[in-house]
Amino acid sequence: MARQLCMAAGMSCSSARSLTRQVRGWEAAEHTPTAWRSAYAKAFDMSEQELFAELSGHSSHESEKGVEPSRTRHEWVVANEDRQAMHLAAIGTSAKTITGDPLEVSQASPHDPTLLVQAISSLRQEIDVTVNNTTVTDATDDHWRTVADGYGRTYRTTPPLVFLLSISEDLAELHRLIARPLLTKQRRGLYHSAARMAGLLATTLINLGKYREAQGWFHTAIRAAQESEDCALQAWVLVRHAVSALYWGDPRGSIDLTERAIQLAAGMPCVAAAWAPAVQARAMAQLGNAEAAYEAIVAAETAFDRVQAQIHEQHAYGYTAAQLHFYRSNTLTQIGDCTAAFDAQAIALALYSPNEFLDPSLIHVDHALCLALDGRPDEAAQYTTKMILGLPPDRRSPIIVARALDVKAAIPTTCQTEPEVQALQRALALPRADATVD
Repeated sequence: MARQLCMAAGMSCSSARSLTRQVRGWEAAEHTPTAWRSAYAKAFDMSEQELFAELSGHSSHESEKGVEPSRTRHEWVVANEDRQAMHLAAIGTSAKTITGDPLEVSQASPHDPTLLVQAISSLRQEIDVTVNNTTVTDATDDHWRTVADGYGRTYRTTPPLVFLLSISEDLAELHRLIARPLLTKQRRGLYHSAARMAGLLATTLINLGKYREAQGWFHTAIRAAQESEDCALQAWVLVRHAVSALYWGDPRGSIDLTERAIQLAAGMPCVAAAWAPAVQARAMAQLGNAEAAYEAIVAAETAFDRVQAQIHEQHAYGYTAAQLHFYRSNTLTQIGDCTAAFDAQAIALALYSPNEFLDPSLIHVDHALCLALDGRPDEAAQYTTKMILGLPPDRRSPIIVARALDVKAAIPTTCQTEPEVQALQRALALPRADATVD
């Protein structure tokens, strides 16, 4: 604040330390400024009369008479909080809201900890820029890799909107670093973290039903991965994009993306090499090509056996045995091989941890679909209803509900008025929430 007052008064900052003490006295309500009134007014872009009449708690008419009205302790506290808010706005003028809009003075209130933290965060970033005014250190690169790893671990357990807000803030901060002049090594490292985080952000947008924006973020993720010069990472982004394409109904696009990923991952024991064939199997099943789907399942199992020992990441950047069997289950369900699908579902469910809910829920939907296809519509409806009602409201994601609607659609028309199907219809009408998807 003292430096801003010096600038407003057109003076050097050599006496800023002494002025700082005066500023603190004013903020503590010990006195009001006199010689610096015009500088204060300029710093806050307000007239002297408007600024000091409001903060001193009396009108300009009373001031002209020299009357000092009595003030309760509460009034002093409130006035002091107002000064703190104005001071915060002064030091954090570059702070942004989550939507990227500048924080207004009235928004940066001590009564709103979220906006206060945003303003403080902005100040920290400005200090970081000053401290690292020439290049980014290896420690900074390591920090952002750790941040990206953290998002990989929490992706499956964090509500998507909360996840989206958090990761977008970190990506905005990371972008400001990448935009600066950097050494090649540091630039590649930061792009690596940005690509991973952008890939998860894109997938989260899929979970929220924002398909168009998600495709734009997948493009951003692949461009960042290319800048990192890491072919395995580029292939991972392509496969994650391919999985998402299955959920917005584009199996052919999914196959194209997986083929590109397989070419990039050729000869590398990486996640994409094992994951891509399994995604292809699901895509082929959606297209009704059972023969190609079976072939892709075999290729997926072979690829997983070949590279699983080299896959050390078991979170959102990895690929697990549970996912492999989930993909088998979905593929076999889509092509109507219910006997094999039931076996795959049992294996997959046994491999998922108790705190994972989305993939297991989708496996339960596959099971219900197989019951319907197997001529047991009442069981299919009951099973699906039980699954939906067993989910807490914040876990009832649109993806799960959309798949459950497939179960209802698979039940013959003649059975739609049965009590079990009507119960399913009521369950499907319950409030929904968002969730993450693999």
